[in-house]
Amino acid sequence: MRRRLFVCTHVGLVAALGAATTHATVAATTTAATTTPASAGTAAPAAASTLTTTGCTTPSRDKVRVLVLDLKAPATDAARAAALSSIVVAEAGRVPGFTLLSARELQAAIAHEADRQRAGCDDDTGCLAEVADAVDADLLVHGSLDAVDGAPVVSLTLLNTRALVVVNRVTFPWRGSPDALADVALVATQHLVLDSSQRPPGTVRVTGLPAAARVFVDGQDRTTDAHGGVLSRVPTGPHEVQVTIDGMLPSTSYVIVKGGETVTVQPVLEPAPVPGALLWGGAAAVAVVGVGATLGVVWATTRANASLDVLVPAYDLHDVETLRSTR
Repeated sequence: MRRRLFVCTHVGLVAALGAATTHATVAATTTAATTTPASAGTAAPAAASTLTTTGCTTPSRDKVRVLVLDLKAPATDAARAAALSSIVVAEAGRVPGFTLLSARELQAAIAHEADRQRAGCDDDTGCLAEVADAVDADLLVHGSLDAVDGAPVVSLTLLNTRALVVVNRVTFPWRGSPDALADVALVATQHLVLDSSQRPPGTVRVTGLPAAARVFVDGQDRTTDAHGGVLSRVPTGPHEVQVTIDGMLPSTSYVIVKGGETVTVQPVLEPAPVPGALLWGGAAAVAVVGVGATLGVVWATTRANASLDVLVPAYDLHDVETLRSTR
């Protein structure tokens, strides 16, 4: 039988460890015991049951208890993963009806049990469910910060620990500035725990857009939607915005769209270089035509009674011997 460690049973332990206060997301929502005076012949309602720990009551079950584990990451990205984990906890905690429990905040309260169990889980659904059950969590959020082709990738998974079913998965690669990874984690969490109806779209504004330019978002042509360079109703999340125009190099920008907000893109359009082979071929053609025309004129002026008004064929370099024989 799985052993459940309610957070409130460890309040004394936290105090003994020197914790001044317990974070609001750690302490489960509790319902104070109340009594109603008994009327004649009517038994008083039973008071809410309490645990043996002084000042601790049973957790209220009117909210969904969510355990958020720290993102896994290579040792070189451990600090960044820890910072992103805090963002995931904070954003998930904004969902009405959720009571958040973060693995980091629970370490002292449950003597690092969740972390010790997580160490051998390797994202196995059953094993992670055991960790969540230890703190009586209904949902569990776990994820990772990886790198693919040198670009960071934020991945999150939402697990229903009661049914052992994956509720949702979100994977956001990011090729923009590493400084924007915090926003990537934020919108990834929103996609994980919020329905699409609760995620209003945003707007992308492309400034200085030439009339003949085309606008692509994530590879899809959105030129006809870009009224005055403004693209509305763009889904939240990271996007690639590319602006192209004939004779110019494509301008690619990476943006993170947030609900109800506008992000601005300033494309940088530079002339496309002419291929070296084309330059060499053009120069060679000009040289051959020039030499041929010159030789044709020489041939015309060295013949008796010749006139420049006569149609002179343009000889190429292979006609040198023929020209010599006309003298």
